[in-house]
Amino acid sequence: MTAWFDRMNLQPQERRMVLGAMVVMALLVNYWFVWPYFQEYSEVSKGLDETQRIQGRYLSETTKTNAYLVKLRDLQSRGGQVASDDAANQLQQTINKAAASAGVQINSMIPSTVSARGANGQTNQFFDDIQVTVSMVSGEPELVDFLYELGAGDSMVRVRDVSNLRLDPSQTKLQATLTLVASVQKKAPVPVAKPATAPKPAVPGTRPATTNRPPK
Repeated sequence: MTAWFDRMNLQPQERRMVLGAMVVMALLVNYWFVWPYFQEYSEVSKGLDETQRIQGRYLSETTKTNAYLVKLRDLQSRGGQVASDDAANQLQQTINKAAASAGVQINSMIPSTVSARGANGQTNQFFDDIQVTVSMVSGEPELVDFLYELGAGDSMVRVRDVSNLRLDPSQTKLQATLTLVASVQKKAPVPVAKPATAPKPAVPGTRPATTNRPPK
């Protein structure tokens, strides 16, 4: 800096004026381009904390996959699934309960029953899928809490599809259509009773068969 001033042949008073002008310019640059962003630090910090919280919840749930599979097999082996006739109603009640707990607004629910399919695409002979199409509105944290509530209980509800994900007209909440599925055991078919066979009528002119008796 001193060598630069020496090349300009500035007097001491002029040097002080140049330094003062440089300090003022630095302050103005900070005031215009740096200080306005200090207020955003708290918002960015809150966003990072929320992202870490959601990530931790996701990671926590992924570690429970094996436990959920073991529990599902245990319920299936003990006949823990409800009959198909009542499963749709119970699934809707479970969805409503989770939505109320998480603060999610349910606009409509459309239940249907489809045949469960295995990994190879073949129809499962022992299980049906109770499928409910849900139209909902919520904030992002509420949606995460809603999905967590569905998977945390004994309902074994899973999300098959998420569609029409968008912002609502207020631009503050999310709108989405969720396809939620739960597997239930098929009802065993009722065996058809066979009609009793009538005795054959006797043919006229024939004597009934007699059994041989030992002589007295």
